[in-house]
Amino acid sequence: MNILFRTDAGGKIGLGHYYRTLHLAETLMLQGHGITMVHRASNFWSKQATIPSEINLIEMGSTEPEEAILARICEEQNIDILYVDLIIDYNEFAFRKIKEKVTVVFYQNLSSSRHLADIYILPSLHQQSEFFGEFDEHTKVYQGLEYSIFNKEIASTNSKTAADLEEVSSVSIITGGSDPENVLLKIYTLLRHVDYKNIRFNYHIGASFIFPETIPNKSDLLPNVAFIPYNPEVINNSQIVIAAFGVSVYELMSIGMPLICVGHQLSNAVALHHLSKVTLALQDLGLINELKSEDLNKEVTELIHNKSSRLRISEAAKNSIDQNGVRRVIEILNNIKPKIS
Repeated sequence: MNILFRTDAGGKIGLGHYYRTLHLAETLMLQGHGITMVHRASNFWSKQATIPSEINLIEMGSTEPEEAILARICEEQNIDILYVDLIIDYNEFAFRKIKEKVTVVFYQNLSSSRHLADIYILPSLHQQSEFFGEFDEHTKVYQGLEYSIFNKEIASTNSKTAADLEEVSSVSIITGGSDPENVLLKIYTLLRHVDYKNIRFNYHIGASFIFPETIPNKSDLLPNVAFIPYNPEVINNSQIVIAAFGVSVYELMSIGMPLICVGHQLSNAVALHHLSKVTLALQDLGLINELKSEDLNKEVTELIHNKSSRLRISEAAKNSIDQNGVRRVIEILNNIKPKIS
């Protein structure tokens, strides 16, 4: 089949949508499917070079309505499936014209247009029955953590063992590709690094971080603190990760990383709280703008000094999410029958 992926990356969008979409698209391409990816312009796309040449990459113009662009691409490329991994609203009348010819799959599109999907995949738990109230009776819904798709670098990482978590020597702080609320600096100002002078704290700067001018000078940092470009290897070799809640949290749960998490906005914090309550697989510190230094440091101290807590969180995380989400989503897509032969 020919599959059109609609996603964005960079700026306030972050990079999570892109990396999981790329993982899925590359895997489908290896199965013989034709892949086209369409996106809005951002600095990220001009800098990155990770997309295989076999994937047809199209940048959307800024003047034509999106629905018209998608309809034209679907027609020109003989698209069978439109797969949208983005929180985006569509004009219902115009979008239903697209649905007449192609099967529409929404992956975690939490917008008011979510009911327009033929297939709706939601890799989260906190949405209740009223969330699906406007869905068409013919829409197929797949909800659950088992549909989580990860950056392929994480998917190839070995799970944490008891030996890996025996002692804490490294803590990573990650806050997303763009970090629109500058959670990175907020956590830095709240942590009492001097209390943990034998432990390395690495602050990972996202590829599209929008506050580079706020990064402290190296000369102003304690010897055990560093601000570094986002580095998956350093993150995976840490024993604790402090994270802004997002796609990376699910990825790190799948390998059993002990996690302390904050929400960067209210809806984000609500989702974090629900996930923590249901899985017991991470420590929830709520909304970043309401977080107190004493609460953050109390949680960090507990995980650093309590091996049993690290192991408990690690095992709960691995029991909550596995790394087979790509396979499950591909099974869904491979069972789609083209609307027009």
